[in-house]
Amino acid sequence: TRVIEALPEAPVEQVAKALYNRGVKWGQKNEPDKEIGDYTRIIDALPGAPMEQVANATVNRGVTWGQKGELEKEIADYTRVIEAMPDISVGLLAKALNYRGITLAQKGEQDNAIADFTRVIDSLPDAPVEQLTYAFFSRGMALGQKKELDKAIADFTHLIDSLPDAPVEQLSSALVFRGSAFGQKDEPGKAMADFTHVIDALPDAPLEQVANALTKRGWIHYQTKKFALF
Repeated sequence: TRVIEALPEAPVEQVAKALYNRGVKWGQKNEPDKEIGDYTRIIDALPGAPMEQVANATVNRGVTWGQKGELEKEIADYTRVIEAMPDISVGLLAKALNYRGITLAQKGEQDNAIADFTRVIDSLPDAPVEQLTYAFFSRGMALGQKKELDKAIADFTHLIDSLPDAPVEQLSSALVFRGSAFGQKDEPGKAMADFTHVIDALPDAPLEQVANALTKRGWIHYQTKKFALF
């Protein structure tokens, strides 16, 4: 705050950084309006701020708009980063595309969401692995919602087999959802194998995903035994 109040004398980069950090703190204290206020000041009132700082503030403001349920404003901020800030890092561009895709999916615009995830996958091969993982997983989810199960399985499989540095949280989620897709395709053996992988081979998987895998594997086991009786 001292740096911010000394705005006429402080370098613009320092002011932008201080506003950004204070915005993050407001978010941690669950003060979204104050958080948005600090990000907006970077975006609108610091014309000399570095583009990467402005883009980060814009993405964070979009996230906060989403937390307030203002999805159109959220999408507008991500779109501003994607379309009007050409010199930002590939990781930040990938994040904006992924976040916009997620929000579009929440609105039921699955095709537009898939287009954003596909842009990350096909056009940003140098994006950080966590963003590529996010894109494959999220596109798989959106395809699953469209009942395009083979395409969904292909995306989950790419994540599982070709992104060895993927976070365990997303790896376990991909296995659970691929298993569910196999279940919907009446391939119980493959579904059971995926659920078992989460349960037995991923000791650091989130407890929620392990419980999910146990529940789904139990249900498939029950269904298989039940139908075997007839």
